[in-house]
Amino acid sequence: MAATGKRQDMEGALVTEAVPRRWWPFFLKLAVSTLLIGFLVVTHDLSEALSRLRAVDRFWFLANLLLLGGGIFLAALRWRMVLDGIGVALSFAGVLRIVFVGLFFNQVLPSSIGGDAVRAWQIHRLVASAGVALQSVLLDRLAGLGGLVLLVMAGLPLLFRMTADGAAQFAMMGLAFAAILGLAMILTADRLPLAFLGGRLHRGLMGIAREGRALLLASRRGPSVLGLSCGIHVFSALSVFCLAQGLGIALGLFESLVLVPPVILLMVLPISLAGWGVREGAMIAALGFVGVAPADALILSIAFGLSVLLTNLPGGALWFLTRNAAPMRQEAVEK
Repeated sequence: MAATGKRQDMEGALVTEAVPRRWWPFFLKLAVSTLLIGFLVVTHDLSEALSRLRAVDRFWFLANLLLLGGGIFLAALRWRMVLDGIGVALSFAGVLRIVFVGLFFNQVLPSSIGGDAVRAWQIHRLVASAGVALQSVLLDRLAGLGGLVLLVMAGLPLLFRMTADGAAQFAMMGLAFAAILGLAMILTADRLPLAFLGGRLHRGLMGIAREGRALLLASRRGPSVLGLSCGIHVFSALSVFCLAQGLGIALGLFESLVLVPPVILLMVLPISLAGWGVREGAMIAALGFVGVAPADALILSIAFGLSVLLTNLPGGALWFLTRNAAPMRQEAVEK
């Protein structure tokens, strides 16, 4: 019993270390989300939007949840491939559990890194290597960004066919260029003059750049990892399409596939809580390019956000049921 209590105390200390002690990023995100949502409430009829939300067709809503759930399974497959690529073997069931737990904490944890910190800590408990655990999470994030950039780029020719709006075309091209530039900078960080960032941060960026290139550009796993990343975001776009059908909103399948990935790309920016506020504003702007009314885009974004929340809630139950379980180190070994 004493050994168990000591182990739990040590795990509690690890959780404390995994979550930043500074709260200012949380309050900054809260302020941004509050300001954006407040602006949307003032400029749009939120009561009408909520009344429409209650009338969503159940078949389409269920289809939307199934697609989001499928995306979570693809995310677990991708992370398992990333872990395998850096020499860590972990069962798919174990990876899936950690993914669900991480998604839950993405929604509720007042932290600048949220569920990623929890994911890294969970892997750390299994492989006993904080560096490997953190590296796996960062590489997984990088793979997700790579797939998202590919989808945004692939959608540009279709966007030009959908709308002749010069502002829409310019905005999407600018977003795609910024995303490509950001991804390129991450992958070449070890070749850029970034020594001013400090020893530990600089070494970390150099390592991620080298491992990122090895994973995405020079590995047989690269196409599969990027393919899974694209599949995850395609499922999200299809989820939005299903919600649009269930709410009676005129949004086509190809329009969803082209316009939803840029919205998700903007949500990647760590400036709001779980994307609330940013997603709504981006959805209104993006769907407006194809004639969707702002009120329709707003309710669609809220429905999508609530659907994501619902599919992430099982992670809370998994955390509650397994939080005191002893680390099963036989499931994960560094090769």
